[in-house]
Amino acid sequence: DDSSDDSSDDSSDGSSNDSSDGSSNDSSDDNFGNNELYLDKRVKRMLVQKNKMKNEKKAKGKDDKKKKMKRKGQNEVERKKKREDDERKKEDERKKGRRKEEERRKKKKDERKKIGEEKDKRRKKEDKEKKTKVKNEGKMRVRNESETKEMRKKIKKRKGERNRKKKKDGNKRNTKEESEKK
Repeated sequence: DDSSDDSSDDSSDGSSNDSSDGSSNDSSDDNFGNNELYLDKRVKRMLVQKNKMKNEKKAKGKDDKKKKMKRKGQNEVERKKKREDDERKKEDERKKGRRKEEERRKKKKDERKKIGEEKDKRRKKEDKEKKTKVKNEGKMRVRNESETKEMRKKIKKRKGERNRKKKKDGNKRNTKEESEKK
């Protein structure tokens, strides 16, 4: 019994262990080992890929940061350029405005000068005319005075002649009357 039990136990246990557990355990152990290796490789690969992605992300982040900084710098440079261009344009406009203002002032000044010169010419002409008029009036006055003197003389002369005539006539009349009386 014992031997048979042992043998049966052995055979049953052995066979069962050998056939089911042993073979399955051996293969599962091998598979598990393989799986472990496989998983290790897979995990390693995943980790490597993860690290790679992380590094790429980091690098990308750095690149993005660099690009961003570069862009920021470029934007800053562009803004600065734009500001300078705007300031230059404003300055040019101011200069143009100043130039136009100066031209306008110069024009006004020239016009005023021209008007002043014309006024001076007119004034000089008028002064000259006045002088000539005064001169002519003076001449006329002198002429008139001399003429009036002459006229007075003539008038006096005429008056005197008339008076003398009258006297003579009167005398004649008187003499006639006297002679008639006699």
